[in-house]
Amino acid sequence: MRKIDLSLDPEGPDTPPRGETSQHGRAGRAPNGDGPRQDTDKSPVLGWFAVAFGVLGVFTWSVIFVPLALICGVIALFVGQVFWGVSAIVLAVIATATSPFLLMTLGLGAMAAFMHMGAPAM
Repeated sequence: MRKIDLSLDPEGPDTPPRGETSQHGRAGRAPNGDGPRQDTDKSPVLGWFAVAFGVLGVFTWSVIFVPLALICGVIALFVGQVFWGVSAIVLAVIATATSPFLLMTLGLGAMAAFMHMGAPAM
């Protein structure tokens, strides 16, 4: 059975940089043909942004920064930046727990569901 790479990296681990091919004409192989090429620059920029949004969500406008931290954190997990993604998601949860507005919104939704105050049943 063939291994399927699950990654949001558009170029993937086996593709060469744009406009380049290996000496053997096979895309994505190292110049000596021994294996997949190695990327030299793997800075976790997305993870940095995710954690920054999480910290900003704790101390500033959580309504804006908590969803950004969650989205960037989940994408960072898919890209392979596990530490940064989990850190951002934890910070987003903390920011939600310390935000009066988000707690009120979640509480009103829970109260409406508990008291069956939603849309009328069909």
